This record gives sequence, structure tokens and C-alpha cells, in this order.
Amino acid sequence: MNIRRIATLVWGLMIIVASNTIVMMPTSAAPATTQSEIGFTTQQQEIVKQLQTADVVYLGETHDSEWDHQQQLAIIQALFKHNSKLAIGMEMFQRPAQPILDRYLAGNITATELRQQSEFDKRWGFKWEYYAPMLEFAKANRLPLIALNTPTEITRKASKQGLEAV
Repeated sequence: MNIRRIATLVWGLMIIVASNTIVMMPTSAAPATTQSEIGFTTQQQEIVKQLQTADVVYLGETHDSEWDHQQQLAIIQALFKHNSKLAIGMEMFQRPAQPILDRYLAGNITATELRQQSEFDKRWGFKWEYYAPMLEFAKANRLPLIALNTPTEITRKASKQGLEAV
């Protein structure tokens, strides 16, 4: 089996890491048509139950899969119903964007301004529309958003000059 085939198989799964346990939730070949239609299978409901006991949950997705993003939001919503004290870390925002995320959450800037000021399109490059519902959910429910990614300038420098350069 070649590496491309393996990568395709891996990307065909939504990976959820809870504490020290890795759980894989297979994604469906037939995506739901709207967010409200997203439902969990019995097995997925059990996984969500297990996730509710975790201190940290990592949700992965195929960046260009709308359905994967809908599933992420559904999981976040399910976890929020159990415990409203959540924070959402987002790799699509680089650390220097944290004050901008904070201004968005405080209602001082719009989602359009967040997108522009964080340079989302330049620094991330995937569809804003896939991430916007998670941002809106966080804002509506007063959940902290945390910019997780290293700035491009640092990763670029490290890739060209090595870690010693940063």
C-alpha cells in the first residue's frame, strides 16, 4: 500500500483524541444536508459520552471537507450540552491573532473584520465558511477561542534555517 493510499484512508476518518485515548469516528460517505440534520450513530453517541469525561479533546478534520466541519461543530455542541465551560482552540488562527479573536468574541468587531484582521485567507487558505459556524457558536455561547498556530514567519524560518534560527 503506497503512502498516498494510506493518507487517503487516514483522511477518511475523523480522529478524536481524548486524554491518552485515541478514538476514531468514521465519517459517512453521504453527508447531511444541513447542520440540524447531523445525528450520531449509537456508536458515535457512546464515543461522545466518553469524550465528556476528558479534560482535553482534539478534533481533526479534512480541511476542505464541509461535512467534517459540520461533524466537529456537532461534537462541540454535544460536549457543550454536557459542560458549558469549554474553550475552543483553533489551529487556523496564528497566535498573534489572539487579541483579534478576543475583540470578535467581545462584539467589538464583526466576523468579516475578524477574517480580514487575522489575515485568515492568506495565513490559512481554506474556506472561511467551514469555520464560521464554530466561531459563531463560540461567540453566541461566550466560549473562549484560542489561536493555536505558530506564525507563518516562524515556521518558514525554521524550515529554511533550522530550529536553531528561531
